[in-house]
Amino acid sequence: MHIPAGRTAGAVPAASGATNSVARQPIFDAKLKVFGYELLFRGTATDCSGRFDDDLATSRVLYAGLFSIGLDRLTFGKTAFVNFSRSMLVSDMVRKLPKDRIALEILEHVEADATVTDACATLRTTGFRIALDDFLPGPRTNALIPFADIVKVDLLNTPEALCEAIPKRFAGGKRVFLAEKVETHEQYRKAIDWGYTLFQGYFFCRPLQVNTREIGANKHVCFRLLKAIQDPSINMEGLERIIRQDVYLSFAIIRYINSAAFGFRARVKSLKHALSLLGLRKIREFGTILLLKRLGNDKPDELVRQSLVRGRFAELLATNAGLAGEAFLAGIFSLIDAILDRPMRPVIDELGLSDDIAAALLNAPGPLTSLLDAVVSYERGDWSRSDDCLKHLPPPGDAVQNLYLNAIAWAEEIMKQSDTDHP
Repeated sequence: MHIPAGRTAGAVPAASGATNSVARQPIFDAKLKVFGYELLFRGTATDCSGRFDDDLATSRVLYAGLFSIGLDRLTFGKTAFVNFSRSMLVSDMVRKLPKDRIALEILEHVEADATVTDACATLRTTGFRIALDDFLPGPRTNALIPFADIVKVDLLNTPEALCEAIPKRFAGGKRVFLAEKVETHEQYRKAIDWGYTLFQGYFFCRPLQVNTREIGANKHVCFRLLKAIQDPSINMEGLERIIRQDVYLSFAIIRYINSAAFGFRARVKSLKHALSLLGLRKIREFGTILLLKRLGNDKPDELVRQSLVRGRFAELLATNAGLAGEAFLAGIFSLIDAILDRPMRPVIDELGLSDDIAAALLNAPGPLTSLLDAVVSYERGDWSRSDDCLKHLPPPGDAVQNLYLNAIAWAEEIMKQSDTDHP
């Protein structure tokens, strides 16, 4: 996916005074498991005449991914999709990259001359994966098909008949087709029928069906506990009574407090002792995370992971504004409609969330609304909107990019913990 000036892949320290941002967009397989992430970059990537410079943008994402930030912090072992211009593709530096970690996305305007096709042939022979970005059939682009492992088709800007025809017309070998800008579940299902096996877009953030159906029996207890934990009038004794009703929650909290993160010399053996050490705020936070993970156990892991990233990112951005606690919940619950496949308004009412959190989730005026908008805009690489929203908040204590990377790392650790938190 080639993004115009201000929205392309990567990140690297820029010239003095320039602002850099790095984000990522998940790419799924047909089972909605994360296959990789496309890296999105914002920084100074224009030449002396002010035109967008693909080479500069790509070199910066590579620098960021390999040296400044590290691919492990961005993709956690998944494939990194990075845009490549013509000159970067034919340069010697590309052969020094980790071929098992990066997919080379050839931009749609790259001319398939002899130099480019020779470079592609060599790269394929040495084990690199090549993706064609925003593919449309034509003499220039068709010449690159023999070298392509992945063909990306923009569902939003390509006629539907052509979207359907491309996988059949250009199938061959182990070549796979990636549908990008998939915004609805209907588009996702169509793409599967057409022969696509990889998917990119925000369809997974939307409810499968927006109606008022009841929460299934297997999720009802989780939702009841989640509602009780959000009750601002509840005290420690009330929380203990609630948590005791759920073996999973009791076990997970004791395991959490006994983890190396707390460093207690004596092991915590009782729930009451664990709760007293954690305190009300931490119990609410950790209990909310665990219950959210369970409510989303039939959803893509990335949906819950993204909720966690949003919650932590919002919390970090809002620390100096005195809104961290509510900001965390606004981020955490920003995808609850997709997790439950229910409209947002009834879920907010049932959980009894504060007016400020409710306003943010419904995109209504309120102190948290611009913050949540900034978080979502940053996540999607809409840098200018994110910047505008952040103007309404006190500056965070660290660079926004660092806070985002912190949120990604924190969410990844929580996901790993919750995978093993079972009695």
